[in-house]
Amino acid sequence: MTREQIDTAIARYADQETLYDQPFIDKARARVTWPFTVEAVPAPTVRSLDEIECGACALAREADNSVARSGPTLRHTEWRDELLKTGLRGKGGHHIDFSRVEPLAGT
Repeated sequence: MTREQIDTAIARYADQETLYDQPFIDKARARVTWPFTVEAVPAPTVRSLDEIECGACALAREADNSVARSGPTLRHTEWRDELLKTGLRGKGGHHIDFSRVEPLAGT
């Protein structure tokens, strides 16, 4: 089958479902939602070769080789660490610092 035939078959016979962000509700935690995208927060950085450990590189490559993942990935951990370290810069020079950043199940 061609890609077009596969797409047509899926559109015709597959059940359609609208996906929504439905995190588990935990009243003890504040969920931050503002007009920003957290994935865009970390600024691109260049580390020197001295800072990069060979073992960490191998571990990162091994972690990213899996197609089917569940739970946070290595990149999610890096983003959380960067967000915790640098905080968020907003309009008008506003800055938000976080004391704790952790993933929520179901997001």
